[in-house]
Amino acid sequence: MDQGHRLLMQLHLIDGVGAATASQVLSFLARRAGLEEDFFISPSFDASKLHAIDFSFVYELSLIDLVQEAGLSPQAARACSQGLLETKKFDRECELIERHEIQVVTLLDEHYPELLRTIHSPPAVIYVQGLPLQAVEKCVAVVGARAADEYAQSVLAAILPDVVRHGWTVVSGGAIGADAYAHEITLQAGGKTIVVLGSGLLAWYPKQNFALFDRVIALGGSVISTFPLETQPDPKTFPMRNRIISGLSQGCLVAQAARRSGALITAHCALEQGRQVFAVPGTLFSSLSEGCHDLLAQGAGIVTSARSILEALEGVSVMATEEQQNLVFAVPYEIQSKKIEREEVGHPLLTHFNGAMSIDELVIKSERSAGELHDLLFTLQLEGFVKQNFAGLWERL
Repeated sequence: MDQGHRLLMQLHLIDGVGAATASQVLSFLARRAGLEEDFFISPSFDASKLHAIDFSFVYELSLIDLVQEAGLSPQAARACSQGLLETKKFDRECELIERHEIQVVTLLDEHYPELLRTIHSPPAVIYVQGLPLQAVEKCVAVVGARAADEYAQSVLAAILPDVVRHGWTVVSGGAIGADAYAHEITLQAGGKTIVVLGSGLLAWYPKQNFALFDRVIALGGSVISTFPLETQPDPKTFPMRNRIISGLSQGCLVAQAARRSGALITAHCALEQGRQVFAVPGTLFSSLSEGCHDLLAQGAGIVTSARSILEALEGVSVMATEEQQNLVFAVPYEIQSKKIEREEVGHPLLTHFNGAMSIDELVIKSERSAGELHDLLFTLQLEGFVKQNFAGLWERL
């Protein structure tokens, strides 16, 4: 493993250091080498220029240098300074990668997914089991409720076979319900599918879908994760997983979703990333239709057949239409009421917001751990109190 890959792997394994910090370090190294600041996240990334970058220089930086020269927050700089001296986690991760024949793709690799490279703070490291990501050319995300019913299953069975026959790879989160239906129907149609886990590849979740994941790999698909191999599933990891599902894809189809649904967070990420969003209309008598109907009322593409998706995505820019770029997620009345009630009481975290803020800034302001903040922000996002903007920063609504 060369020095650049080693650096990214070590940064990736440091507690409290996320993709945003890794991106800052890479931007600093690019500037120092006389390259464009966005060199690593540019669609025109050129791996042949990596020789100009001295990745080992980061190991020589003091805590003050990491703050003043690399632009890290004091907390992130302290974590990096201490973490880069630690080799035990790195050595174990490398041993597990070799033992389990895991593929590792980093931002230094030319075959890193092109669309994913251009999102805000793309993951520095992706772990892959199965089909190499460079073999995947065009992807569509399919998400929906964990409680998805026979209607959602029937809809996906009617739509996805034609989509995969046109060469599209289906990306979803491997959860029970709509995700599992999407993966299974794709396999039955002879297509390729990618499972994006909210846990490490050595901690598959959920248990009910282990056999499905095995089949995905056996039939030419992939199971991937952006978390260290032994990361256990946790509420804070799933919103982070959702942005990867949408980031890999040209468009995102919401098959069935209630108003307070994680699937809507994925749709929101897709819009922020400039992807097209589609929704399936449902019965008026089910709460699982409400999320999709809200999306449709606000400009999402209505899907009544595979043609609805194919006409929108094939031969058309992957960026969202002007109408969808202006789409705003409505806050249902009951959530508005809770928001007013919460603001009247004054949630402690909301008082720390001052414009758009990063996780690092909120950690410092609130004196909470990053893990605690991820849990809280996820809950507040579902309840309509905060959102992530196009740059991945958190804003109070």
